[in-house]
Amino acid sequence: MAINTTLASLSQNAALNGPDGATDPPAILDDGLRYALSFIAQLRDGVGFKVGIGGPVKVGQNTADSLVIGYSTSLSKLIVTNDGNSFANKWPIDISGKADTATAADTATTATNANQLGGAVPAEYVKRASINDFKLQWDGPNSRGVIVVDGVGRPAYTVWNAIPDRPTNLNQFANGPGYQTSGDVSNYAVQRIDSVTQLGNVGSSALRANINGFGFVAWGVTPSDERLKKEIEPTREDSLYKISQIDFRQFRFRTDATQAPIDDGRLHRLGVIAQELELLDPAWVSDAGTWKAPDQQALLYAALHAIQQQQALISDLRDRIHSLENA
Repeated sequence: MAINTTLASLSQNAALNGPDGATDPPAILDDGLRYALSFIAQLRDGVGFKVGIGGPVKVGQNTADSLVIGYSTSLSKLIVTNDGNSFANKWPIDISGKADTATAADTATTATNANQLGGAVPAEYVKRASINDFKLQWDGPNSRGVIVVDGVGRPAYTVWNAIPDRPTNLNQFANGPGYQTSGDVSNYAVQRIDSVTQLGNVGSSALRANINGFGFVAWGVTPSDERLKKEIEPTREDSLYKISQIDFRQFRFRTDATQAPIDDGRLHRLGVIAQELELLDPAWVSDAGTWKAPDQQALLYAALHAIQQQQALISDLRDRIHSLENA
């Protein structure tokens, strides 16, 4: 018997793995060599092993307890066989021929133009008619893509107006599809943060936020770029007189006026009343939110102007004193 020279020529049958036949070795050594070659052949063929339990993945040979990946000449495609069971109809993705020309139920179909792929018209783009498969289609009434798995449709994407039961009153914002109030924030969800239920702007000069239990508050933005202004001339305001009319007050905030307390109830020793400021100059009060509030930027400009007026009076008084001293 010719000596084995390749791995493929080894046999799992020890008797078929003989020496070259020129000179027989002792019987014990001869049997040992035959069985050693038999074990190598068994390792090669995956005998006694299963995939996932330390064994090899078989390719090209269909034996029990093995996973075989190979090419089927009769089916003209790759197939998978495990423990003798063929999965030719499930792996790989079963597309016969070209996707753009196939018409059978178990083949892929494509939209005929780019508008269909963009969702302009109802269409099914990829489908499999069998159970445990999926199809992708366009849901025209709800303006969204849908993945249908085992007959159950799951939205692939959507727009806010198409979300079922979406909140229209953001004061009642609660967990639901596409939005949430607690837990880890999804990458695809809108979240209500703490007590802020709405953000918006007042014209182009203020940002407004609705705080649940308190109402709207606003932050003014007053641009000062010369390119945004016209009819520029010196002011005629008497800021010094108007500021001298402000009544400064001490007070505590009420606890029964808003759903959530404004502060801890401490005494504010220096402040103003927005309605009193409004009587002196409506521009000093912001009325963009639920509650009136001093417009601090407007008051700052008035205070700076008043300082200038006061400084002018001081300078004029100093000049008069010098004139009297030199008379």
